[in-house]
Amino acid sequence: MPGYGKRYSGGCKGQLTGNWTARLTPQLAGSTYSVMYYDDRYRVIQRKGNNSLNGMEAVYTSYNFEGSPVKEKRVHSVPGQDIITEVRNYTYDLANRLLQTTYQFNDVAPVILVDNVYDEIGRLKTEKRTGHSKLRTDYAYNLRSWTKGINDPLFHQTLNYQESIDGTTPCYNGNISSMTWKSGGSAATNEMGYRFTYDGLSRMKDAIYGEANTLSINHNRFNEQITGYDKMGNILGLLRYGQTSATGYGLVDNLNLVYNGNQLQSVDDHAPNSVYGNGMEFKDNVNQPVEYGYDKNGNLTKDLNKNISNIRYNLINLPSQITFSDGNTIDYEYGSDGRKLRTVHQTGNTILTTDYCGNAIYENGSLKLLL
Repeated sequence: MPGYGKRYSGGCKGQLTGNWTARLTPQLAGSTYSVMYYDDRYRVIQRKGNNSLNGMEAVYTSYNFEGSPVKEKRVHSVPGQDIITEVRNYTYDLANRLLQTTYQFNDVAPVILVDNVYDEIGRLKTEKRTGHSKLRTDYAYNLRSWTKGINDPLFHQTLNYQESIDGTTPCYNGNISSMTWKSGGSAATNEMGYRFTYDGLSRMKDAIYGEANTLSINHNRFNEQITGYDKMGNILGLLRYGQTSATGYGLVDNLNLVYNGNQLQSVDDHAPNSVYGNGMEFKDNVNQPVEYGYDKNGNLTKDLNKNISNIRYNLINLPSQITFSDGNTIDYEYGSDGRKLRTVHQTGNTILTTDYCGNAIYENGSLKLLL
């Protein structure tokens, strides 16, 4: 295709020029294929083939002198659907760092996805997305180039290492000693965060919650504490605190974990409270000596606490079906290269089929989104 490099007939020596991939179903139904074309510098400039919905995929790429892509055109088709054409353009600085990415969908005017600005030593300083003022993110670093802060009009986060907040033990080895965040426009009194402590092996022991600059207001509301590790580093106990009523806070998870070697066997929750409003917490649905099962490859085959009664795997060790105790199922289909092609959720009499077709995702035959 004009503008996407010139095919070089002698430029494919020793290079992959095509592949054929079977669709792993119980009947091994269908397959996909693709062919690749190269320029005189052994760079793929065209890739063409079919997709899992019996349509076609084509990707055209052009490069700069350094070998970075400067333009990519993707054409996607599925029978009964409109052809989709996407074009991405990439701009670089003299150090070959990505400055700008633009995107065009079919005949719609191109939009700027991102503008990048770098500091004097090449670290990402500012990221502007879609040209919107509220989608600008600024990054700050310390002298070791560890990320120190992330700021935008909607969110602000600070990571502390050797800095101490209200008696926090400084960390000089890269561990985060404390973390604070607040939403855009909120006052400093609404700042929230955690102070962290570690054991001698740099394993986390405590995450202590607080609010305001010193993290001293509403102390301990959402703490987490790991009560112990075994000799292989597995967590033996975990305490979590959260909201237990409209105005109350307390212990919501008091977990005791039992292992057989490195395989989790059971989790028991001894907390007296549940999270207010049926929020996030561990759901201890059973109390048995063995609540998790595994096959000979070490794959999880059951999780009784999540009401998963059986997990089956295919010949390349990927999950092919998950069965729940209420009879609901999730089925997965893959290509022989491991790419996930389809997911089928069956909940009662309702079936939701999701197809992963190139960078397009379809739900029950209708285009849902493009990645």
